[in-house]
Amino acid sequence: MGQSNSRRPRGRPPKPPSIDELPDVMRVEHVMRFLQIGRNQCYEAIRTGEIPAVRVGRSIRVLKRALLAALGDPVATGTDLTGGDESDADGALQVP
Repeated sequence: MGQSNSRRPRGRPPKPPSIDELPDVMRVEHVMRFLQIGRNQCYEAIRTGEIPAVRVGRSIRVLKRALLAALGDPVATGTDLTGGDESDADGALQVP
């Protein structure tokens, strides 16, 4: 009785794709790999609005920019975290 090949290989899980490797319009599978979450958790987050998504017919698509904004990415939201009186001359954020 040999071992089944249906098991996941031992060791480290596959490295998630970088944000630059993802398409601008993602399928649920892309989001799952990027966030390292399961299918049910991903669909639940879409259903509750935690992950912004649009329905195209029977398909669900997630815009990369909307996902980054939902995750709090300052570039995607247009928020300038280095501006104002709290930064020095080279734009580094000053922490009190």
